[in-house]
Amino acid sequence: MSFLTNQLLVIFDSEPVEASNHDEAEEECQKLASEYGVELFGVEERGKKCKYESISF
Repeated sequence: MSFLTNQLLVIFDSEPVEASNHDEAEEECQKLASEYGVELFGVEERGKKCKYESISF
């Protein structure tokens, strides 16, 4: 999902990862965020999903 407000583009998204524990999931999510050029927002335990956002002007 994304929206534009006063030249500010904010993108929110999530993606599942396979991991055996929270630390491993966070590491995998950080790799994905780096690949996509976005900031990791957090890791949800349910379904081990990455939550990341990118804010650009």
